[in-house]
Amino acid sequence: ATRQVAYESAGTNLLQYVAGNSGGSIVGVNTLYAYGTIRLNPKLNSTELQQIWESPGHTTIVGSRFQWGDIHYQNREWSTPELDGINGNGVALFGDTFPNIVSQDFTENFYHYTAYGYHTWQIADPFSVTVGLDYDWLHKPANVSTTPFTEQKQAIVQFSPKAGFIWQPFEKTTFRGAYTHSLSGIANGSSARIEPTEVAGFNQAYRSLMPEPVAGDTSGSKFDTFNFSLEQKFDTGTYLSVAGQLLYAKLRNMFGGFVFYADQLDTNNQPTYPSGFNQTMDYHEQSLILTADQLLGKQWAVGVVYRLSRAKYNQNYPGINNPLYDPTTDPGFQPYKDETSMLNTLNLHANWNHPCGLFSILSANWYHQDNFGFSSPEPGDDFWQFDIYAGYRLFHRRMEFTVGLLNIFDQNYKLEPLNLYNETARNRTFLARLRISF
Repeated sequence: ATRQVAYESAGTNLLQYVAGNSGGSIVGVNTLYAYGTIRLNPKLNSTELQQIWESPGHTTIVGSRFQWGDIHYQNREWSTPELDGINGNGVALFGDTFPNIVSQDFTENFYHYTAYGYHTWQIADPFSVTVGLDYDWLHKPANVSTTPFTEQKQAIVQFSPKAGFIWQPFEKTTFRGAYTHSLSGIANGSSARIEPTEVAGFNQAYRSLMPEPVAGDTSGSKFDTFNFSLEQKFDTGTYLSVAGQLLYAKLRNMFGGFVFYADQLDTNNQPTYPSGFNQTMDYHEQSLILTADQLLGKQWAVGVVYRLSRAKYNQNYPGINNPLYDPTTDPGFQPYKDETSMLNTLNLHANWNHPCGLFSILSANWYHQDNFGFSSPEPGDDFWQFDIYAGYRLFHRRMEFTVGLLNIFDQNYKLEPLNLYNETARNRTFLARLRISF
């Protein structure tokens, strides 16, 4: 398979980081505003071979995947007498004029090899265990997506254990738990796979755990996931569950920037060196999910889902000593971030299903978020949204036609993207959907 996703941007106030180098150390960082055009064009190829063996009580899966491709980088930045490379303090960094700051046009290759094995053992009728191990070798650009780009490379080798269990001590009681360690790929590499995406019914295949609006591209992140759930059914048609989830991600990469040498700072039109700064990012999210559903006769069901999520994001530049940072005059560069978001979500739903195939769904969703530690105040939000659907299923549920009205009362919202959540409609939206299963 071949996938291609292009990104292009142009701006009149492109923000870049500029650092001074004295004696081999980064001694300060400031911000540069310039004109610029940026284009990234990644291409991904993927091939995978898998073998499955099944016997009474045992299932074994082994496989190997190889992904390769390239990223075509194009970046041009320039200044004019009007803009003049002004930094956050209003100081010209390039003298009177500096018409061409940087011009880049090159292609970098990447490679990702994975070998994996999984084994599920049904130890007894009510208890099964799954164990697995991945080996990853990833060779990628050290700076995947931040300007100015660099031709430096990064290699990551990782062994990733997996383990999970499913236990049914009683006919209507189920315990499940899982731990996974993983390495993300490049571009959409995590989506192009036939390797098992779940362990004990819990997802382990993430393109990114760190929200990309917060952290940007996170190719090469290391993931750890912990999941646990208890599910209980009752003869009254009641279904209850409680689940917990811990998600951890960390990334060590390079962030694009310019480096000036101290002995050249007094010269006019001094050269710039597209390089970068070592960057560390850590993301943690802890979630608690409670669900309750009740059957009402043969056609109706009502339910509630409550989720509490606490997300924490840390960012640091460990190679920078004594950064010249004043948040009042230079808001573009933050040497350290320690941000936290708390998100409460509540879903109330009522479903109607008729034997002839007609169905309808009414859903009410509440969101409440509080944020802490942001350099500029992030008040979060508190709001409700209501959705309604109606449709028809036919051909033994192989075909389904649905129409719906999302965000009935046209309620927009302002949620900090630090928490993982399904983005909802920002205004009143009509939905029409046709599903066909073969």
